[in-house]
Amino acid sequence: MSAAALPALADLGMWTFDNFPAATVREKYGATIDGAWLDRVRRSTIRLSNCTASEKIAAARFKAYGTNVYPDATFTLRLNFGTVAGWNEDGREIAPFTHLATLFDRATGSEPFRIPDSWQRSRASLDLQTPFCISTTNDIVGGNSGSPLIDARGRIVGLMFDGNIHSISGAYLFDAAKNRAIAVDPAIIREALQKVYHAHGVLTELGVR
Repeated sequence: MSAAALPALADLGMWTFDNFPAATVREKYGATIDGAWLDRVRRSTIRLSNCTASEKIAAARFKAYGTNVYPDATFTLRLNFGTVAGWNEDGREIAPFTHLATLFDRATGSEPFRIPDSWQRSRASLDLQTPFCISTTNDIVGGNSGSPLIDARGRIVGLMFDGNIHSISGAYLFDAAKNRAIAVDPAIIREALQKVYHAHGVLTELGVR
């Protein structure tokens, strides 16, 4: 997936790597996506086996409906384009970015707003301005969690894991004004691994110093 800086409507559908509309993306987003970019994304993605049944169903749906309906979130690699954008909720503008400070501001000590003790103990050492989540116009469905959010330069800038409440209808329709995908920012992953979980071995493997 890809997210740029300016808000725009989401594109319809997703594209496989072997049929990528490079000219359309270049004209609409000003991003040049070449074979090297696609290969880098492909190599960074885990492929799972034993998915033949879902693949056959997806192939049958495509044969019957073509591009008139969205593809299922099968284990085939595909791209969906969108932009970083917030939304309007009952007259209130929701910003597309959240920060760590908001986590502590909203904590009540009771579920579902109880912060784990490990985070409370680490609060003094944490940078509360660390970016936490990003909302985008990407049209995702169940099965996309864990997908990389990639910018126009091919950099991983987030991991998709959720959507706002309006995205629940995403399996049936896409409301460009309301539906938003939510990704976690790599900055908070790094902050947590370093200062909350002290996962230095993982950080070393990731090349983080």
